[in-house]
Amino acid sequence: MPLINRTLTIRQLNQIDAGRIDRSKDLRVKLVNSYKILQKTSFFQKILKFLGFKETLNYYRLFKYAVKSNSGSTYTVFIQVSPGFKQQFYDNKIKVFCSCADFMFRSAYNLNKSDNLFLNKATKIHLDKALEIAPTTVPGGTTHICKHVYACLMDFRYKVHNQGILK
Repeated sequence: MPLINRTLTIRQLNQIDAGRIDRSKDLRVKLVNSYKILQKTSFFQKILKFLGFKETLNYYRLFKYAVKSNSGSTYTVFIQVSPGFKQQFYDNKIKVFCSCADFMFRSAYNLNKSDNLFLNKATKIHLDKALEIAPTTVPGGTTHICKHVYACLMDFRYKVHNQGILK
């Protein structure tokens, strides 16, 4: 399935192999912080403002997680949610990042092509050449996300449905 020019939904990102799902259960996930990022004003919004319409500010929500494995390693995961987050959790399009090597060498390139990769100055520096070099294909294909991002998405889903984290 080509990923180029097609943003993936959470449902599509979550289609990972059973081994990663099983290994994700041993991870300790902690939501570290939540940020609001102001959405850039579109050309259409600028015209409406010029015509006297009230400007509405829309924010992306960025969630920063720390994920600790049994080996003692800790990885940083970012999940960015668009302003119009839908009630149907798995139908939303998000951007993700993980600081692990598996994400860097298997996921980052394809997620960047499908506009699902969360990028800022720090993550661009961290990923460096991984954004330019396609991962080698393995039998069964390459999954979209690592076990750390998967574990965070499961925690995020719980927090959206049970704790109203986006309200």
